Amino acid sequence: MAVNRTSGRTPSRKLAFINAGLYLGCVAVGGLVVASSARALLLFYREPVTYLPGLPRDFWLVGLELLLALLGALALGRALAGERPSFALSAGVWGLMSALLAYWMVGNPGAREISALHPRAEVVGHLNTLAVLLKDRYRQEGRYPESLEVLAGRTGFPEGPTPWTGRGRRLTYQHVSERGLGARLAGRDGDLAGTFYYVVSPTRDHYWLTAVILDGAPTGNLAFLRDTSGHPMIISSRSSSKVDETQPIFPGGR
Repeated sequence: MAVNRTSGRTPSRKLAFINAGLYLGCVAVGGLVVASSARALLLFYREPVTYLPGLPRDFWLVGLELLLALLGALALGRALAGERPSFALSAGVWGLMSALLAYWMVGNPGAREISALHPRAEVVGHLNTLAVLLKDRYRQEGRYPESLEVLAGRTGFPEGPTPWTGRGRRLTYQHVSERGLGARLAGRDGDLAGTFYYVVSPTRDHYWLTAVILDGAPTGNLAFLRDTSGHPMIISSRSSSKVDETQPIFPGGR
């Protein structure tokens, strides 16, 4: 930090205001980030389904942000009192600020990985992949499988973590398979975002695929994936698939 060369101990009044402004900025940045992180963590552990692509998943990061705010406040108090913050205090403030800025900009691969693809686009891609896998299966056996689980392990099969979280954990893709004569457009209680519904006809010569997503961010309602026209998106073995709009879209009318 710059110091008053004439006194050697206390900064000039002008320099004191400059120092105070700089430390006030650190306090503001630290406080805002801590508040944002605290809200994200609260949603992460409280809500059944959330989409938080920028979530700092490590508690130590929130601790560093809080430490930055506290050290910045201490340095600000000394600057306002006309005292020069110690070298250790100044180094701590600016060192933390630099490290956190570097992490937020280039060192948070987890956040980049989660937000690299919008959840809707990811689910659409999985539906298209499932259609290709089902077509290959039909060519091999002359009928569609009774369950999607027989396709598990194939390249592109949706399994593992979804883009969504819920009550402190990463949600995983789920698959519901059943017999029927049309797409499932009435969600089941307990199913969460990232659930794929597969309905195969009794003769196993036709199928229908739908999927459940979260319709907002960071929170929202569970809803069936929809196309650009606002209708539920149905991937089907038939050339056309009529939608019965009288059916409930999801439990509770969501």
